[in-house]
Amino acid sequence: MVLNEISGNARPRELKPYERAQIVTLHDTGLSTNQIQSFIQNKYSLQCTRATIHNTIRLEPERIEDHSLKDDRERKTTREQDIRLAELAMDDSDQSTLELAARVGLSARTVQRRLKERGLRKWQKARVPALRLADAAARLRWCNDHKDWTVEQWNKVVWFDECSVARGKTGRQKWVFRPAKDKWKPYAVQKNWARREKVSQMFWGAFSQEHGRSTLVPMERDPDAARRGVTAKSYLKVLQEHLPTVLGEDLLFQQDNAPIHTANVVKEWFRDEGIKKLDWPSYSPNLNPMENLWGPLKHEIYEQDFGLRTVRGTREGVRKRLVVAGCASWEAIDERHFSSLASSMPRCCKAVIEAEGWYTGY
Repeated sequence: MVLNEISGNARPRELKPYERAQIVTLHDTGLSTNQIQSFIQNKYSLQCTRATIHNTIRLEPERIEDHSLKDDRERKTTREQDIRLAELAMDDSDQSTLELAARVGLSARTVQRRLKERGLRKWQKARVPALRLADAAARLRWCNDHKDWTVEQWNKVVWFDECSVARGKTGRQKWVFRPAKDKWKPYAVQKNWARREKVSQMFWGAFSQEHGRSTLVPMERDPDAARRGVTAKSYLKVLQEHLPTVLGEDLLFQQDNAPIHTANVVKEWFRDEGIKKLDWPSYSPNLNPMENLWGPLKHEIYEQDFGLRTVRGTREGVRKRLVVAGCASWEAIDERHFSSLASSMPRCCKAVIEAEGWYTGY
């Protein structure tokens, strides 16, 4: 079905309500116009122009208002009441829609419509590291110090990160278009596979624009540690064996301030090897472009080995299978994900400066 196809002198047909709702919903989830256009075309074989998408989103508030006035029904609120309603919502943004509706003597549905007309709706709070005032100030200083760095300078940084991958977690929330009545249909739900024995693996990865990605390294637990977990000794072994593959001359090595990174034995090794490190503010994983790779990696693991979700066996046997799938997933990540990461740093620094060191979308 083609939304804007013109045959002869025929006028392009008007979008159906469910098609408009699909476009608006995608826009509300943060997708760009190009992404909306591609998503609709690929999933539903529906085609529409960028102008159609823009107009659909722009006119949605008017349609909501028109809908509320159907059958000569009077609007239940005045403009002044709508403004006051929005102020009450923002004064206590944690309150529920039902609580707000009770305060103003309106139905929850009416409150939802009025707030949506003003661009307000309930969102799930994003999870971020807790920042103190001193942490925000340190982040702001760091970004001001590096705001004038060119992309060429950022390309001289070796970015590194670690990630724990647990069996059964994909790291990605799925969305679906569906009628209201199909909420519980198999195609419309996101399945959480029953956990067998909990199995997880810590991975280490690095990349630089000049030398590309390292191999994905499964980090070994330290048998001599009290908790037999990953320690500075484990980390140092990874650095000694794998850092040279991505560390060329005149490159800076980036690492955060995790205890295993700042241990004396690690500091001494960097000093003895003469490796230059990029200073790094605390509680700033969102400044590290490597963070953008772990979501695709976790999702790709089950493309590589779908049976890993439910396979039975010993903990060690399952862990080895998770390692194989994780390494294959890393290699399967498209090179384009890596090529654009460092170039995002000027925009990232600008966003942190505008937020005065606090949270950003990066």
